[in-house]
Amino acid sequence: MRHLFAAAMVMTCLLGPATLSASSLQSNAPDGPCRARRIYVAELGESGEVERFRRELKRQLARKKFVLVARAEDADGVLAGRFSHTGSGRESKLAFESGELKDGRGERLWHGNFYFTRASIKSVASAVAANLRDACRR
Repeated sequence: MRHLFAAAMVMTCLLGPATLSASSLQSNAPDGPCRARRIYVAELGESGEVERFRRELKRQLARKKFVLVARAEDADGVLAGRFSHTGSGRESKLAFESGELKDGRGERLWHGNFYFTRASIKSVASAVAANLRDACRR
């Protein structure tokens, strides 16, 4: 009976009402200070949802008061990384890995990895934009 109760508790924790779990892994020491305001969003991978994520990321960056530019040469920083989306429903996993913002000289201003379970593309883009804004505000 005790084992049955323990198994029920584990299942409740795993399948409970939580719909989002995210983690951002980031080093505390980027190559240089982040003072970027104008950003160019580079290609972000090859999965089927990449273009949708790229559009939403641009929208979220604009909401965080970044200025988006059409050419890398016009930017204070170039944002690159790999977006992936696998599964569906409860098995859905979204990731933005190896995210980096680099200046024109190639110095890294910001970097991070984001992993989500059962999340929307909008919530991933919002988390990346908010983390970038916080890093560039210092």
